[in-house]
Amino acid sequence: MELTNTFQESFYNGILSKTDFLNSDVTQGFIKWLIPFIDGKRNLIELGLKHKSFNEAIIIYKWGKGNVKEDFEGTFKRFEDYRNVFQGSDEVKLRSTCLEILKWGGVLPTNQEKINRRINLKEFLYQINHQISQEQIIIDDLNPNHINSGYTKIYAALNESFIIYDGRVGAALCYLIRKHLENKSLNIIPSELIFGWGIGRGNKNRDPSSELIKFKEITTSRDLHFISNIKANWLLENIAKDESIGLKNIKEYPKRVFALQTALFVIGEEIT
Repeated sequence: MELTNTFQESFYNGILSKTDFLNSDVTQGFIKWLIPFIDGKRNLIELGLKHKSFNEAIIIYKWGKGNVKEDFEGTFKRFEDYRNVFQGSDEVKLRSTCLEILKWGGVLPTNQEKINRRINLKEFLYQINHQISQEQIIIDDLNPNHINSGYTKIYAALNESFIIYDGRVGAALCYLIRKHLENKSLNIIPSELIFGWGIGRGNKNRDPSSELIKFKEITTSRDLHFISNIKANWLLENIAKDESIGLKNIKEYPKRVFALQTALFVIGEEIT
């Protein structure tokens, strides 16, 4: 694989560049390798996973407690509704919606106070949305206190191009990157493909690393979590815009991004 270092140069100068990331031979090489596993032309079982394709993972997705669990369509509709609320609500409604999202995600206890103590929540969300929508982001401006498994869900409700990057999504993405690098006989992770993974509840080990290829856990570096989330946004956005890639017959761009994220979530559940 021919490596280009434009992204690396901008990254080590403190800038996340969407153009440099997506134009990189490294990024495009990974995307080209990944696409057949998304639409089922190649079988994920080849990689040691139990699901045949991203499409199969999307179909079996379920989230919730007890007997009533949401499928992909229900969860996508939920986040569409949240996004509509965020468009013009007052502070009280925004606050209650953020808390509802955290409760839905099972992460309310560790995040409730962080939301409640914000006097101007609407301004905070506006600033975050503006920042994550930029194509060049100064890394120092990414306050690591503003990303965790709860906030990533709030930002996904705020911005249709922002994915929910939790431990499972990170574990799946890192695992796939590892398999791609092994296929290329590489054991050094290029800067474009440095992402983080997350430990599950009860310290469930989702470490996708191998003896030679090591990925970091996101709670040890919130900077890594935010950077991983933004690069994953760009990565899935680029894939989703290619309508030739079959995604459960989904044509709408925001829904295709959400579908890719959902598949990674399901795949990440099985990584141990």
